[in-house]
Parts: sequence; C-alpha cells; structure tokens
Amino acid sequence: MVKRILVTGGRDYRDIGMVEKLLLAAAEQLQPCNDSDIIVTHGDCKYQLANGEIDPTRSADHLAAGVADRMGWINDPHPVTTADYDRWGDDAYLQRNTEMVAMDPDICVVFPGGGGTADCARKAEAAGIPIMTVASLA
Repeated sequence: MVKRILVTGGRDYRDIGMVEKLLLAAAEQLQPCNDSDIIVTHGDCKYQLANGEIDPTRSADHLAAGVADRMGWINDPHPVTTADYDRWGDDAYLQRNTEMVAMDPDICVVFPGGGGTADCARKAEAAGIPIMTVASLA
C-alpha cells in the first residue's frame, strides 16, 4: 500500500540527523508498508551558493531527498518551473504547496523554515493531514 510523506522546511536547514530521524519516525507511523511503497514528496528547494552551485548540506527538501534515496523510498520532487513562475508570479511557490497538499499525503513532516514552510504546513493542517515536527520528537 503506497504511503506519502510530504516534507516542508527551509532552504537553509542543515540538520541531516534530524531529517533522517523525523522521516524514519513518520515512516514508522505509516506501517505496515514496504519501503518501496513510501513516497517522499517535497518542493525540491535547494540552497544555491554565490557561485551557482548547490550546497548539498542545506535545505530540508534536498536532505529529505537524500534520505529517501538511501532508504529505498520514492523521491518525488515538485520544483517550481519557469512556466509556473510565468503563470503564478511570486505566488508560484504557494501554488505548488497547494498542489502538493492536494496529493493527499498521509503525513506532513515540517522542519524549521520561513513563510513558504508555514504556508505548506497551514494548508496541510487545514486539509486534516497529520503534522509531525522537530518538536514532536522531543
């Protein structure tokens, strides 16, 4: 049975240990299911360095994608494209959040972040999707 974890968090988030811990805790709540049936959906936001390269040690989305790959889960990125930005302007990221929440995830894992993170978490909560945060592991 396929289970979907929605991840939202900041581009500057760096705690890979917490990302792994929280995703494993979320997956545990979705049991019983096979690792190959877990989908990790995220906005594919990455932290770009001044030289244009992507910093592999930052971004909740980027770190979650790496955990998904290591665990044998399905990595399901939803980046905002140029066409999305042309259509929605500055609201493209908020629209993408709406679309990811509409995929009816089984749980939403929220890492510290800014306005986009808060928007996605609010939309997930309003849709009745259970929320798991860093604080929920304390």
